Amino acid sequence: MKRRRSIHLFILSLIALSLSAQNEKNTFDSYAKFISKNLDITWKKPKKFIDLKTFTVWGPESQNHKSAFFYHTVLQSKDSNCLIMYPDIVSLVGINLHLDETLTRNQMINDINAALGLTNKGGIISKNPDTDIKKSIKTLTGKDAKKLFNADTVFIAPIPISNAYQGKYTYCTGVYIYKAKRPPMFIKCFFNEKGKNNERKYLDILYKTIRYRNDNWTLNEYNYPKELKEFYPQTE
Repeated sequence: MKRRRSIHLFILSLIALSLSAQNEKNTFDSYAKFISKNLDITWKKPKKFIDLKTFTVWGPESQNHKSAFFYHTVLQSKDSNCLIMYPDIVSLVGINLHLDETLTRNQMINDINAALGLTNKGGIISKNPDTDIKKSIKTLTGKDAKKLFNADTVFIAPIPISNAYQGKYTYCTGVYIYKAKRPPMFIKCFFNEKGKNNERKYLDILYKTIRYRNDNWTLNEYNYPKELKEFYPQTE
């Protein structure tokens, strides 16, 4: 357990350093290669999407609440109607590999409650007479989740945003993916009006590009810190 905690602290320190400057590692392809080698997860670039070669910290916010997460890479559709933020999986590796799906579910709930300006109490979406978000959440388990991402559970939820992201994306859909003993993935998809009308198309494209691979994978706790240090070199 102590080794897992030390790995996690080491990871967080490296991420903090990576935020200080962009470098050649801030690309979709380089991060996809890293997680494929070290975490046995496949990311393929969706067709007709462009790598913006940047990272960001984003979270839905209201007047009194905010829920933020670090996204390592961002892609934009060539028609500019859809934007996809891919999570920094590294920060979730280590102490979180042996948790159940609660972490993934709570991230979704926190995002929704923060967007609505509500407090997360008891791990539930707080009641709000102006929204019907609960009915809009899709929960996939069993064969459905396995077919989609080789996952155990998938939550797909609308995230209300009060201010258009980048001034033009007024809709957000969160895709929260969980597989036992694997790092979870929290993905955000943004749409403008035209994109929202074709949301199903963009999501279908995304779904075909992400997958947990081998069911019997385990983290190599000896090599992983070395790989991290190479991928996140300290910036001057």
